[in-house]
Amino acid sequence: MSEKRKCLETLQHIKTNHKKLLFAIELLVNGSDVESETVKNTSPCSFELWSRHNEIIKHRIGVQLFEKLYVLHTQWHDTYCKITDIYFPKEKGLLGRFLGRKPNSLETDKAKSYLDDIQQTAEEFFKTLDICERRIQALSDSKFL
Repeated sequence: MSEKRKCLETLQHIKTNHKKLLFAIELLVNGSDVESETVKNTSPCSFELWSRHNEIIKHRIGVQLFEKLYVLHTQWHDTYCKITDIYFPKEKGLLGRFLGRKPNSLETDKAKSYLDDIQQTAEEFFKTLDICERRIQALSDSKFL
């Protein structure tokens, strides 16, 4: 498989993973029971792994676009963590992190506000990923050697 094809598949994987997490956090904020393991994903983010080990990609898609993608991704995860911290607070100890709790009305309102923020950030993040995909598709395979 070519490096270009691997890169495109990785971008699809990144998008799919973040959409799954977004769906889970939407369910959580809207009152559905969601297991903590579903939303408190402790495995390394596929975007972080991809961006750290693909210096060449920054220059192929453009440094400015890559930086925008990186900033949006960071904002996405920061907001995501704010939401999960409401439902699975760190200060409750190990047991509290896994059991979760029902937030009070003020915390629920805050979580809904964060949900609006993450949805807006996700929309921009996914659009930027699409732009990256189109740029990569437009490049010849020789640019990835």
